[in-house]
Amino acid sequence: MKRVFKDLTENDIKTLLNMDFESELQECKGLMDRDIEQYTRQVEAELSDKEDSLIDQTIKEEEQFIELYKGINDCDKVLNLMEADLRRFSEGITKVTSDIQTMQNDVTSLQNRLEHSKHIEGHVSAILTKAAIPPSIISELETSEINEKYLKCLGSISRSSTVINSHPGTAVAHELRPCLDNIALMVSGKIRTFLLEKVQQLARPMTNISIIRGASRTTGMMKYKGLMSYLLLNNPVVAQEVKDSYVSTLSQVYHKRSKSFLTCLMKLEKQFITSKDLLTTSPKRSDDAVGMFRFTAGRTNVLERLNEPIVIPFTSIEKGRTYAYEDLFRSQHVMLMDVVTSEYIFSYDFFSDPGLYIPIFLKVITAFRDTVHAAVPQQHDYLTLMTCIRLVTQFRATMEERKIPCLTGYYEAILMMLWSQLTTVIKSNTVAVAEVSKSGSLLKGATASTVLPVIQRYAAFSGNLLHMFCSNSHYEGLADINPHTEHGDRVAVLSSQLSTVLVEILRLLNAKSHLSHRKAHLFSAHNLHHIKAVWEFYSVDPSHVDFVLVENALTQSKSNLIEALIEEYFPRFVGTITTAERGMRTVVTTKTNEEKDVGAEEQEEGGLVVQDTAEFDARRATINEAAITKCIEDFGTRWHHQLPAAFNEFYCPQVPALSADLASRLVMQVAIYNERLKKIATGCWPNPPCRRYFVGNQALLASAQSMLEGHEHSLPSA
Repeated sequence: MKRVFKDLTENDIKTLLNMDFESELQECKGLMDRDIEQYTRQVEAELSDKEDSLIDQTIKEEEQFIELYKGINDCDKVLNLMEADLRRFSEGITKVTSDIQTMQNDVTSLQNRLEHSKHIEGHVSAILTKAAIPPSIISELETSEINEKYLKCLGSISRSSTVINSHPGTAVAHELRPCLDNIALMVSGKIRTFLLEKVQQLARPMTNISIIRGASRTTGMMKYKGLMSYLLLNNPVVAQEVKDSYVSTLSQVYHKRSKSFLTCLMKLEKQFITSKDLLTTSPKRSDDAVGMFRFTAGRTNVLERLNEPIVIPFTSIEKGRTYAYEDLFRSQHVMLMDVVTSEYIFSYDFFSDPGLYIPIFLKVITAFRDTVHAAVPQQHDYLTLMTCIRLVTQFRATMEERKIPCLTGYYEAILMMLWSQLTTVIKSNTVAVAEVSKSGSLLKGATASTVLPVIQRYAAFSGNLLHMFCSNSHYEGLADINPHTEHGDRVAVLSSQLSTVLVEILRLLNAKSHLSHRKAHLFSAHNLHHIKAVWEFYSVDPSHVDFVLVENALTQSKSNLIEALIEEYFPRFVGTITTAERGMRTVVTTKTNEEKDVGAEEQEEGGLVVQDTAEFDARRATINEAAITKCIEDFGTRWHHQLPAAFNEFYCPQVPALSADLASRLVMQVAIYNERLKKIATGCWPNPPCRRYFVGNQALLASAQSMLEGHEHSLPSA
């Protein structure tokens, strides 16, 4: 068997297997068909038996089924009857529900009508209560004098009138309007008489208007504000009559009192200067170098005292006091500002007319403007004028803050006067300085250390104005003026005029005089230094064009003075050095950089290159050897005597800062010339024979420092 299967191939094996499976499947299928057929016949036989059995049993129980059918039919009839009864009951319930809903709607409607009726009843009751005029009130208004009780009764009438006016078409209004008109006619006459009497009290001499009008709502006329309110509401004609009477009376009273106040106030003015007091005017006393400009501390404190009490003319006259114009200017305008504000508030509160104060003050403002117009042309002090300008700007800002525009036009007119006068003052001083700068008359008798009175006055004059234009300390608002506005143009014009004055001052300092050339430079330095010191005291902006101009002129004067001193105390020193350097510059090396020796020593001064003996010989041939040697020997043996002597020429203990600066410049310039001289010598001789006379710069600085011992300023180190 094994050998037989061994000889079979794989395909043969698969064929044999398939044949076996198919035969087995055919056998199983035949068996299943026979079993199903037999099972079907068996089931059909059983069903037939059951059916026969059921039919037999049903036939046996036929009567019972008939009785059951009849019972079911009877139940069905009963159920139909019950369904009909339930349907009729449901319809009855639906009708009852509808009736209940209708009744609820009727109840809600009745409730709304009741609430509406109550609301109308309350509103009508309130109107009737407010509109009702008790006979006792009418009797009180007819017989009683005007007092607090009268005001209460009038208030009740006013409320009734307001209520009726708010319901013009009602029966109540139609019934009560004639009664209210009769009461208004009766009350208006009494109120008119009372208010006119109060207004006439304001015109009595020595009357305090503020007390009569009342400082609060419970005093004076303000206590009876209700009377005016009643007239404005019920009788505008009488109200206007009271207004006109008040305006006429107060206008006359204020005008009269203002003229008296201003007249007495201007009697207190102390005239410090006149139109003849200019920058060039000679001082009346030795201590009056800045006389007319009153260069004193605290001149602008008036700007910080705006809220202080004003000057009382009558008291000050009794005590013999006098004041600067800016103090009087502040007092008169503070008084005007406060009175206008007080009247504005009263007019708004009492008359309900904020513009009523304007016609009251027309004459008053005219009087103030005339007073200022008469006083300003007499003011020739620039600081007074500038302070008044700043006061006006502050007053205007205050009134704008209070939202009272009545004085705006007045302030503009005052500013125009002040700016015009300030321009005139500066022009007159410019002309005066120009005249004396041409003649040089102010330089007669001046010494080298003299600071001219005109310079002292100009320094204070210009320092104050430049401070006003450049800073915000006491003159906040002037520095920030828009240059494209009217006031900005005025400031620009004044700055230009100040620059013109400075040019004339510089011409004056450079004018010919009896002083020598050296002393003229020292004189100019002293005066320019004084101007700069005063400007620094006033914190003038160093970048301002005038400050820069003074600084440059001062530097030039110092340089000229130092050169003159060196020429005088070290004669032929500068000339010898300059001549030698000019000759040595003709010897120029033409070699290129590649041809130069690596160890060549390059000399910065004169562009000289020292390389060989032949070049030394060439340089010596261009100079005066004896003059150079003599110059070095003279400087080395005489400098410690000549330098202090030159220092004493300009030293002034009153201006130690200027003296120290000049000493520093002198030593530095001498040191520069000394270095140039030594470079000439070392450029002409490999080993200069006069080397022992060389002077070190440290020795020069130490000598100069010893000259300034005991003074707070010192020289800078080398």
